[in-house]
Amino acid sequence: MMLTSFSLNRWLRSVIFLSGMCSLISCSSLSPAKRGTHLAINGTKFDRSVELKHFFKGNLHTHSQESDGDAPLNTVVEWYKRNGYDFLSMTEHDKLVDTSSHSTSKFITLPGDEITGRSYRVPIHVNAICGKSQLKGIRENRQPGAILQDQINTARADGALTIVNHPNFGWAFGAKILRKVGDFDFLEVTSGHPLVNENGGEKGISHEALWDDYLTHRGSVWGVGVDDSHHYSDFDIATKANPGRAWVQVAAHRLTATEVCSALQRGDFYFSRGPVITRLNVKGPTFTLVVSNWNSSGTVEFLGESGRTLNTTRTMPAVYQINGSEGYVRARITLNGARAWTQPYFIQ
Repeated sequence: MMLTSFSLNRWLRSVIFLSGMCSLISCSSLSPAKRGTHLAINGTKFDRSVELKHFFKGNLHTHSQESDGDAPLNTVVEWYKRNGYDFLSMTEHDKLVDTSSHSTSKFITLPGDEITGRSYRVPIHVNAICGKSQLKGIRENRQPGAILQDQINTARADGALTIVNHPNFGWAFGAKILRKVGDFDFLEVTSGHPLVNENGGEKGISHEALWDDYLTHRGSVWGVGVDDSHHYSDFDIATKANPGRAWVQVAAHRLTATEVCSALQRGDFYFSRGPVITRLNVKGPTFTLVVSNWNSSGTVEFLGESGRTLNTTRTMPAVYQINGSEGYVRARITLNGARAWTQPYFIQ
């Protein structure tokens, strides 16, 4: 199968990123996933094979008094430690904070920096995760897409993984602009911040719909869920950006910065606001997932190109067999009023 320029670029970035990380920390095993090629009877299969069943919980968008949060850095880190998280990235605005002293064998921190830019009066924010340097946003009277791309390129040059943050915050940009942007790793699909308009409205479609539009017209980019937390004492879902609302679950072999960053880069994770996936297998033509504490209120939707519903099931394990027309398949789980999302798996 011939690689498109988009997929070739992502592959090259993967090689460069892993090489850089492994030069800092020994990489004996990059993934718990069992990978290979499995042909279906009719030759239709997913373009990658994964078996994911051990996950580390983390947040990739966090603020303290080092920028515009309302609590000291130590207080913020301790909140996440107490509440069952395995890793955390502090992403202060245009500021790389040294959090290495907070890492232990049971809890690690990842380098982070929210590159805080502005196009005219529109906020353009990109998180740089697993990088090396303090990066600053571009604030110029240029088109949003141009500034967004420049900020992504700046983070990439530093060896960081890039999150395009909250597109609907200030209704910054929509699908037309996002489609023109390339070479970023993640899109914020769900957020704990009450002002980011993730569900869309009169001025734009939802973040999830933006994700599907990009997957359909440009190619693979991973979705993430984040807290974007700022407030740690006054909890109010309508007005405060509190911790513990959305997170990622990363399938890394060990809890080290190298392995968590590598698993994020490969897309070996899901993101959630509640439901817990205990096993996720994609092999040949079959997509299987298992959710803990399943009950009759739960549904699993398998979604394809343009976000269209391929199948909905209440059965556990939830299984989907591809027919080759889907483009990609991702799953959205709804359980007890909360949701979780898998990454997209494209059809080869």
